[in-house]
Amino acid sequence: MDERLRRPRLVGRTSELTLLGERLATASAGHATAVTIGGDAGCGRTRLLHEFLDHLPRPATALLGTCYDGSEPPVPFAPLREAFRDLPDDGADVLAPTDLLHRSRAEVFDRLVTRLERLGRVEPVVLAVEDVHLADRSMLDLLAFLVSNLRATRTLLLITWCSEKLPGTADLRPYVAGLTGDAGVTRIDLAPLCRDDLAVLLADAAGGAIDDALETACWERSEGNPCYALELLAAARAGDRADPRCPLPDTLADLMLARLDTLGCRARHVVRVAAAAGRRVDHRLLAAAAGLPAEALFAALHEAVDAQVLVPSGNGEDYRFRHALLHEAAYAQLLPGERRHILGRYAEELSGPSPARIGVPNGVPTPRLPRLTPRELQVLSLVASGDSNRDIARELFISEKTASVHVSNILAKLGAHSRTAAAATAHRLGVLR
Repeated sequence: MDERLRRPRLVGRTSELTLLGERLATASAGHATAVTIGGDAGCGRTRLLHEFLDHLPRPATALLGTCYDGSEPPVPFAPLREAFRDLPDDGADVLAPTDLLHRSRAEVFDRLVTRLERLGRVEPVVLAVEDVHLADRSMLDLLAFLVSNLRATRTLLLITWCSEKLPGTADLRPYVAGLTGDAGVTRIDLAPLCRDDLAVLLADAAGGAIDDALETACWERSEGNPCYALELLAAARAGDRADPRCPLPDTLADLMLARLDTLGCRARHVVRVAAAAGRRVDHRLLAAAAGLPAEALFAALHEAVDAQVLVPSGNGEDYRFRHALLHEAAYAQLLPGERRHILGRYAEELSGPSPARIGVPNGVPTPRLPRLTPRELQVLSLVASGDSNRDIARELFISEKTASVHVSNILAKLGAHSRTAAAATAHRLGVLR
């Protein structure tokens, strides 16, 4: 995050902090309990956990260990070695950090329970393990063992995990579902911030209220993800003038592209074709524009859905990108000529006898070109070429806000609900030469 932004206070997580406090009270009374804290990357799992640990009531012992990626082969029970490293030796024959390397799994499991029981006799213990989606099988088995066997100890076990399927990580949703089936486990799923809370977060980071256009852009692009919003705010304020629609900062672009790069060749092709249509695309329209045999198309779609890049809509007729920034990153990978080609395929489908839906009411394309001003025709041509408002402004030497107004007017006149629908109409009616 840009150094000109300050670290904002925790916003929008009051109910989660209250729940954690209640579970600590339960554990302090001698009834061990566990809490899983999940959510998408950037949702604030770590921030919530550290806010809670930093304000633990005294007396209480906080033990924190983190799972890390990239250790081959992984160090056995590395998060526990980290958590127990600074504890003084109690003189008993119980678990010590070095023992983790030289004892069987069964011994480690039993001795850890014994150590927590001994610590709990002095004061309540909070054992927190972060980023469990990066844990190896032994660590996952140990946490499951603790959930089942920490019953009469004054221990609160906190487990954070990413509910997104990130590149190189396992899908922990079935594992967490199994843990939370236990009566002593509470599940917290961190949702995106609402718009009001996100505005408070951004203003706190900026040291004061920010421009409405910038706040709106951060909200729309981040979809309430606090980390994404702060990165976008920092990038927008990096120049002499705040740029609400600045390019994705490298941190976010790399994160999104890493997910897209896990896809196979055909799945990447389908995602690029979908990106040209906008955030959401009708299945029949996508199938026509992708130009793949049915079996290959469905295999590619399954891959994109399994990777959580595309998500089937509730009506079962179309797909949408799981996050706005994933769409933005996929769209940015399209070459200008590629955009024009894909939009032409969409236009052909929309011009057929039974057009698919692409943001046009009732799936019916506009029968004729409404009266557009010369400037609007210029803007429509650039929209049909796949240009963003930023690109249009640069090409026509106008402000980005003016470009946005022109695009909105064009959509209204064409009766289109998306830029792609307007572009398809322009192709069909010969606006593009």
